[in-house]
Parts: sequence; structure tokens; C-alpha cells
Amino acid sequence: MSEAYFPVPRSKPSIFNPANFVGARHGFRPEQIEEWHRRATKRVAVNGVEVDAITQPSYARDLILEVLSGFGENLNARFVGEKWPYYSSYIELMLEAFPDAIFVYNVRDPRAVWNSGQTFRDRRAGDKILNDMIEADHRIRAVLDNRFVTFRYEDLIVDPGETMQRIAAKVGFRFEREALKYDESTDRLSDRWNWVPTAKGDLNRELTEKWRDEMTIDQQRQVRDRCSEFLQHYGYPLD
Repeated sequence: MSEAYFPVPRSKPSIFNPANFVGARHGFRPEQIEEWHRRATKRVAVNGVEVDAITQPSYARDLILEVLSGFGENLNARFVGEKWPYYSSYIELMLEAFPDAIFVYNVRDPRAVWNSGQTFRDRRAGDKILNDMIEADHRIRAVLDNRFVTFRYEDLIVDPGETMQRIAAKVGFRFEREALKYDESTDRLSDRWNWVPTAKGDLNRELTEKWRDEMTIDQQRQVRDRCSEFLQHYGYPLD
């Protein structure tokens, strides 16, 4: 799945929000979304304070597993996962709700992160996205254990076979390089990628370095200086 926003069911992009299109592009019926929305936003008392049920580990586990299982059936897939960068803000909830899950932590060169935040759909949000990334990394590193597998985005693009082999070994499934050849005709729910046109294309190594051409030298220096510890920790060159 892609960015279901499970922990925030009242947000506009959440799969639990009946008013958006996320559920439909993952193969779910409107009545399913309505029911999940009702259960996710059910108010429960915690220490005398009412909160959404989805914020509690037992509720979150049952509901999210139901959605993921349904998505697997819709897609005819044995293994399913969910991607959303801001799970880092809810990492304690996810770790408690899914103690037996494998968490895949994908890091990226901060200069590329800043550049993407600036240029994607002309958002001009490079500083905010970079701040979010730094804060997220601090939260993740504080809880890293053997349930996590960490890889660099650039390594995935340059050598997807090797990177996927590492992930597969950690998760526990057999990986075959043929799986890297995406065939839209066999994807029952290919429309779920339409919001990012490049998602269905071939991996392009040049994308990992385009920040060098699109950022000014001063912008590169500012991000490098701010993120020097991150860069060195994950083995990125400083220049």
C-alpha cells in the first residue's frame, strides 16, 4: 500500500476517510471505508481522556491487519506492506501494535530530500521536509532493534536486486530478480500509482544525483553542514 495514513483517520488523505479516493484505488468498497472510519474514530477513554480508538495498540493492530489482509486479497498478494514517511511520528504505537512485524527504514541523501521537497509539484517545502526527516531519524534511531532493516534509497535505485534481497531475507520471503520487472497488465490495482507518474517507470540512476544540478552550491553547502552527522552515519559523501 502507499500512504494510508492509518493513525490519523480524520485527516483528508487517510484511507479511513470516506470522502477521499484512497480506499477505492486500493480496491475497497465505500461501505468498507465507512465501517473502518467508524471503528477508527470510535472514542475510547484513556486515563480519563477520550481519544480515537486507532491510537490504541490493540485497536490499531486489529483494524490495520484487517485492511492489509483485504488489500492482499484484492491484489492477490501473499506479502503486503504499507509506506508512509510519517509513521516515524507514531513509531511507539506501531512497535507496540505490531511486535512481530518487520519495519523497513529507508534513508535518503538529505540534499536529495531537500531538493525533492522544493521541486515536487512545485511545493517549495524543502526546509520543512528536511526538518521532518531529521526529527524522524532521531526518533527511529532511538528505537532501532532487530525488527528493523535499514537501507539507502540510492542503493535501491543503483542495485535494486541486492537491496531487495536484504529486505526479503529479513522479512522471510524468497526474492527472485524477475519480480523487479513491473508488469502493469498483471497488477489488479495499477491505478493506485497514477498520482505519481514516475512510480511505474524504470529505475533511473540519474535521479539519485539530480540534486547536484538543481541545487545551487550554496544550497548544497547549507544542507550538508546541517546534516553532516546524518551523512557520515549513513555513509554519504560530504561533497
